[in-house]
Amino acid sequence: MKKPELLAPAGSMESLKASVQAGCDAVYLGGELFGARAFAKNLTKEDLLYAIDYVHRYDRKIYLTVNTLVKEAELKDQLYSYLQPYYLQGLDAVIVQDTGVLAFLSEYFPKLPVHLSTQMTINRAEAAEFYKESTAGKNITRFVPSRELTLHELKIMRQKTDLELEVFIHGALCYCYSGQCLMSSMIGGRSGNRGRCAQPCRMPYQVERIDGKKVTAPGEYLLSPKDICTLESIPDLMEIGVDSFKIEGRMKRFEYAAGVTAIYKKVIDRCLEIGTAAYKNERDQHPETKSKDQQILMELYNRGSFSQGYLKEEPGPSMMSMVRPNHNGIKVGTVQKLTGIQAEISLETEVSPQDVLEIRGSQENAVYEFTVGKAGLSGTVYNTNVKPKAGVTVGQEVYRTKNTVLLQEIEENYLLNEKKLPITGRLKVIAGQPMELHLQHKETTCVVFGETVQHAQNRPLSEDDVRKQLVKTKDSPFEFDTLDIAIDGAGFLPVSKLNELRRDALDRLETTIVERFRRSKLESLLPAPFEDRDRIENLEEGKDVKKGLETEGFLVLVSKKEQLLPVLTHERTATAILDITEISLDSITDMIQKCREYEKKCYLAFPRILREDAIQTKGIFSKRIHPYESLLFSEAIDGVLLRNMEEVAYIKSINFQKEILLDSMLYVMNSKSKEFWKQNGNYKLTAPLELNANELKDLRIKDMSMIIYGRIPLMISAQCLYGNCEICKKKNSGAPIVLIDRMGKRFPVQTDCINCQSVVYNTEIYSLFYQAEEVKELQPQSLRLDFTLEDMDEVLQIMNMASNAYFAQDSGACENPRGATKGHFHRGVQ
Repeated sequence: MKKPELLAPAGSMESLKASVQAGCDAVYLGGELFGARAFAKNLTKEDLLYAIDYVHRYDRKIYLTVNTLVKEAELKDQLYSYLQPYYLQGLDAVIVQDTGVLAFLSEYFPKLPVHLSTQMTINRAEAAEFYKESTAGKNITRFVPSRELTLHELKIMRQKTDLELEVFIHGALCYCYSGQCLMSSMIGGRSGNRGRCAQPCRMPYQVERIDGKKVTAPGEYLLSPKDICTLESIPDLMEIGVDSFKIEGRMKRFEYAAGVTAIYKKVIDRCLEIGTAAYKNERDQHPETKSKDQQILMELYNRGSFSQGYLKEEPGPSMMSMVRPNHNGIKVGTVQKLTGIQAEISLETEVSPQDVLEIRGSQENAVYEFTVGKAGLSGTVYNTNVKPKAGVTVGQEVYRTKNTVLLQEIEENYLLNEKKLPITGRLKVIAGQPMELHLQHKETTCVVFGETVQHAQNRPLSEDDVRKQLVKTKDSPFEFDTLDIAIDGAGFLPVSKLNELRRDALDRLETTIVERFRRSKLESLLPAPFEDRDRIENLEEGKDVKKGLETEGFLVLVSKKEQLLPVLTHERTATAILDITEISLDSITDMIQKCREYEKKCYLAFPRILREDAIQTKGIFSKRIHPYESLLFSEAIDGVLLRNMEEVAYIKSINFQKEILLDSMLYVMNSKSKEFWKQNGNYKLTAPLELNANELKDLRIKDMSMIIYGRIPLMISAQCLYGNCEICKKKNSGAPIVLIDRMGKRFPVQTDCINCQSVVYNTEIYSLFYQAEEVKELQPQSLRLDFTLEDMDEVLQIMNMASNAYFAQDSGACENPRGATKGHFHRGVQ
């Protein structure tokens, strides 16, 4: 069985070193730019160059995160110079989200391996294969699929692609599909796509039905999933053939990174030693071992215990930590007596000095926190003073959130005492000749010559004298496994010369080891006229384009049958886009016919997420795939709106030759991304929602569609608030509920009970009606209106507002929907 890579997070230099010493095969980390964890203790340039050498010294690999969306100015002015020194130093791979970055790397760093990030929301192998076979795919070696996938889906994925498959096995889980979340961006200006997520999923919320009726919930942290722990699934993942096991946690301390790495390494090594089947049997026969490992992992970090993630669990409340969104620790006792300010705690687990304990109330809130002063044994009573009126009562549970002994052990084992690399040595000490020291570590060798050995006048050097000095390798990463000394017994040298020889040889060996990973040159230098070439290209493309829109009509997305008539009857409608997720097949067929009657172009909008399970077993897309294929090729359909790479690959596979519009969540943030799509098909693009007007101007969106109205989807989730708060009856589709945050803002949530997904929409309607003149200055190819929850009257009202804003002669006629937001059109994101 192939040994999988164990990939550890390195949010700091301490985490990197401790993870390597704990036994990981590779680390991933961010630098000062372009990383999806902007608030981690990311390494400086000097530290990162050192880190590359440190990891290579131990024959491990190091991957750099470049997994954010990149703006045009950053692509031109920063990316090349940022990556160049790390590339030359021997960086093993980069992790990428942006298709523009992918295209950039293919052109300017063609020999640098690329890993496709989970931020790319890859749910089927076909999507990864599309990237690999694209013009920018020559250095793609690996992809990280969405964390929502099941073991069954991963098995199918493994069978369909020879790209390396990297899967998250432990750590935090997002409520939303990675790469599909705009919540932090839209409500706070901190974009998860730019590495600055404010984690709104860890905040408290309430739920109401659309009619105002409260929905019962087990807690207030309704969007907070438990961390995943897949110890149970490691044998299954190895049998599937997953290439890399990834631990989440770049924001956590080194004790977490090293401790989790050590536990999973032990399990992987045992599976390799005795086989996965035998390991499963051994685990079942000795549950105490599994329990001990689980407890260590829980002490390091857990949110209300663990789930196994989507690998083996159905979406639902068992995967959620709705009562407590942060570290839960483990239960160590119960308050059994309270006398004045003294509490007696019955311990069920040993506690040690400097442990941090919490006494918790009925809602798992911390009533009182204190630091242990003296040790307490399991089965004994521990006495502590508590603050008056703290709320401590008999029967409350006590949890440990910091296990000092465990943390000290990890620090001692993996940070303070680095493992020495074994070397062999051969030394010649012959009077009248230069000293000659040969060193070897694995396949790497070096030889160093020292001072000429003098003829001894008195006491000559003995072998013991020489060995005593040579084995002093404490300040180096090496230690001698064997050291052969050839000495004639007639020579003499000062001890300082022996020490100098040792230091020079060990330095030479270390340098030789890391230089094996160096790259001596860049295969493709950044051409000086990069910016001018882009400017000229755009001028040539736009030389015959006059200022203004290509067509004086709107693209209009409808999500309900009743929304179509006011759209079709409006003179400014050019194209109706029918959302097949929200509308039944029978209704879709009727609506297509209506579009023909009113002589409007008709597109079909595909689902926001397309999964293997949905295609093979259930789901709106699979049940209608053959009817839809016949519709797609009929004269009644003019094009499609695609929302993910799975659909792009599918449309390519059926040789669809009509108009293809890519939605805004297939992010196009820079000219290289536009170039990627231009070179790999005939696609119309949609301007992204996270660029401001000036940045859109830099992007030159005259060949792109632009959304000017709609409810922006903030989260697309495999979880369902109905299912997590009530008994799911699989009949809530089309009945939106409302998520209410601590500020009273109300976010509509649309459920899809067939595919067991939900979409959280922004509390405010997105509208650029007041910004019409600025939008027209940008010269977008087309304007789009998206209707979701609106009724017929609201649709007609919005259509008229949009028409007045963009086409009326009197600009004073412009209106805006009440409480609308212009999103990032002016402010943008960092």
